[in-house]
Amino acid sequence: MAKSPEEVVRAFYRAYRARERDEVGRLMAPEFRFTSPYDDAIDRETWFERCWAPGDQQQDFQIERCVASEDAVYMTYKVAVGGGKSFRNTELHRVRDGLVASVHVFFGETFSNGKFAAQTPPVK
Repeated sequence: MAKSPEEVVRAFYRAYRARERDEVGRLMAPEFRFTSPYDDAIDRETWFERCWAPGDQQQDFQIERCVASEDAVYMTYKVAVGGGKSFRNTELHRVRDGLVASVHVFFGETFSNGKFAAQTPPVK
């Protein structure tokens, strides 16, 4: 039986958190694209170069909300990265043929010791 888009995305997150790179790769469609305020539709290889290593810094990861449809999943999560710092993001995942085809990240707020910490946008 085919997995639902929500099951696919939850498996993707579990593998990322468990640092199972091969499993994450198996869950990504060949045409995978990742977009964030810092990344414009980067491919799988570039995603692994830019986004894999920061996962090692995550000390806690909590899914706060999940909304799924036929081919898409919105997931809001909060991540603790140590030193009293944490952040919250929402991601839109498009799932095609049981694989994550794209992720669009919407950055949320950042906290330091439980208090809102204003961030300075990167200068390009």
